Amino acid sequence: MALTKADIIESVHNQLGFHKKQVAELVEILLDTIKGSLESGEDVLVSGFGKFGVKVKKERRSRNPATGDDLLLEPRKVVTFKCSHKLRDKINGGGSYEKELKGNKMSENQNDLKELTYEQKVEKLDEILTRLDNSQTPIDNPAQDVKLGVKLIKELEKELKQAETEVRDAFKELENKLDDEYFIAQRESVSFTQLLR
Repeated sequence: MALTKADIIESVHNQLGFHKKQVAELVEILLDTIKGSLESGEDVLVSGFGKFGVKVKKERRSRNPATGDDLLLEPRKVVTFKCSHKLRDKINGGGSYEKELKGNKMSENQNDLKELTYEQKVEKLDEILTRLDNSQTPIDNPAQDVKLGVKLIKELEKELKQAETEVRDAFKELENKLDDEYFIAQRESVSFTQLLR
């Protein structure tokens, strides 16, 4: 049996105690936001859950299984979903990511990290910390995890410093505009009072 929108609304209603109408509106807004992002070609990353994306499929030949006739399938876009390692581990009872690492050697270098979004870097760092913190599951190469974790932290630190600089600059610009507006207002009020005399 599939989880339906009505089931989600009921579950949120029971957990939070909001009115069902409010919860239904909230769920609709959430789904509309996700749909809008996907329609515009943006990926939707939900940390700890997974990533929705849009993949473009090229035109290809196929066969109608019922009649055996050749078909030409038009190019189209499809929505894909890749679950996070956390969700995959929960579904599989834990440890699946470590098994995947043994066959995959984790070939992430600094250039690959720069292509990730801030949220993806945070999620990846969280996964590494979870693996390192989980003493029950043996890790294939903890030194490599630590090295990658340090690279991620440095990348995140750079982004935070850049964001801090941008916020500081925007604040100074706003402050200057407010000072200019205050000066103009002061000058105009003095002129106005002089006219009243």
